Amino acid sequence: MFRALSVFPGSWSFAAALAVLGLDELETMEVLASLRDKCLVRLTETDDGEACYSMLETIQEFGQEQLTERGELDVTGTAHARAERELTGRPERQFASAPAPTHE
Repeated sequence: MFRALSVFPGSWSFAAALAVLGLDELETMEVLASLRDKCLVRLTETDDGEACYSMLETIQEFGQEQLTERGELDVTGTAHARAERELTGRPERQFASAPAPTHE
């Protein structure tokens, strides 16, 4: 679940996490709470008072490296694009927000 959430280029809503993870609401809440407890995900509020989640950039990059190593980046990126379309009504974008990790 951590790897799947690393596809978000910035912050995301609970609804977006729900769509990308493919879990029910309770399971998604449990996953997000567990990741928060481990300091892998941050919970903040938007100016409108809505909850939003995010990762530190280095943690996000690690998650994306793990997706790439496991061959899951394309599938997860497609789920992210589909979720974005469903939540915003905008057409799917090519998943390019997460550059391929480099091994220096």
